[in-house]
Amino acid sequence: LGGGAFQAFDKRGGESLALSMEATPGVAFDLDLTGEGMTAVEPNALVGPRVKVLEPGSLCGSSPIPATVEGLLCQRPQGADLLSVMICTTTPDVATRYLHRWRGIKVNGCGDYMVCHCNANCDKTQNWKEAGKVRVRPVWTFGSMAQAPPGCEAFLPTAPPPVSRVTFGGASSTVTVNETLSVRIISLALSISGGLPKMGPPLEKALEAVQLALATYVSAPSGLLQLQVPEPDDVTVAVFAGRRLPEVHGERRAQGEVCADDDATFAAEAKKVSFPLGSCKEALQMLNNVDTLCNDPTLKDAVAKGCKLTCGICIPEVPTVAPSNDTVSLTTPSPSSIVWPGGDDALRLTLEVRTRTDWSGDGVMA
Repeated sequence: LGGGAFQAFDKRGGESLALSMEATPGVAFDLDLTGEGMTAVEPNALVGPRVKVLEPGSLCGSSPIPATVEGLLCQRPQGADLLSVMICTTTPDVATRYLHRWRGIKVNGCGDYMVCHCNANCDKTQNWKEAGKVRVRPVWTFGSMAQAPPGCEAFLPTAPPPVSRVTFGGASSTVTVNETLSVRIISLALSISGGLPKMGPPLEKALEAVQLALATYVSAPSGLLQLQVPEPDDVTVAVFAGRRLPEVHGERRAQGEVCADDDATFAAEAKKVSFPLGSCKEALQMLNNVDTLCNDPTLKDAVAKGCKLTCGICIPEVPTVAPSNDTVSLTTPSPSSIVWPGGDDALRLTLEVRTRTDWSGDGVMA
């Protein structure tokens, strides 16, 4: 029909413009499809636009949505054969000429899922096109006892390699045979629900407790160093800064801060989530609303790094437990992409563990 979501053969600079995103099993996400000439009229049951999330190798028009997918409803007409079109009734939350968005989709299993899109006349099989994929991968958490969702076992960490037994300091310990000195920095993220403090001395004590708990959990005796490693001072804990937006649009500039948009950075970050946008101004023109742009969950990294003037973003310094001593220093960590479990009140932390031998590094990673 001369328009619709980008497909795999649509490319810019040799790279596909089709959707390519990651999600976490059981965690709701927004599905954003960009393109040209997309249907922007009021959606209805037959005209569209519509979307499906299907298992790989499915037929876009006639295949049913798998049981692991929530938030999208499609049904086959009564008495129709298995190759007839599925009638999908879930309307998009946003429908513009360049963007269709469905909110609150959830996949309760792991694997690579294909995304199919219909721009209009969705009661006809030929109008359904493959528009990208969603890779669903688990988030591994220390001490988790829950059963892995369907298909997720293959993505969970494997057990560490066999070890030999040695003795030091009067105690029997397990270490690898050929342990060598090797410094490695391992980064991870942690989300703690339950109402832990988020500022002041109580926060500092909470960070110190997390630092000690993590060091204790991952430490093991090193025959080479004759120590339990990593030690608490090898662990750095920081509060994830995220981004904050002013509630009133008039207050767009933080005092003492030079506010400016960085269109090159915004374009690079937007490209990672399949948004071919060249600037904050272009994104604002497409969405036609500053609140929609500045609070968009898909574009949050691009906005945080590139649209500081447009969105009035202020990233304050936050307390960090430094690995060299017990004092609190100030940093602003900004991991590139983290899917955070827990609610909005969860304490979100970024952590780094410094390991000193190859065996210790492999043990922490396992």
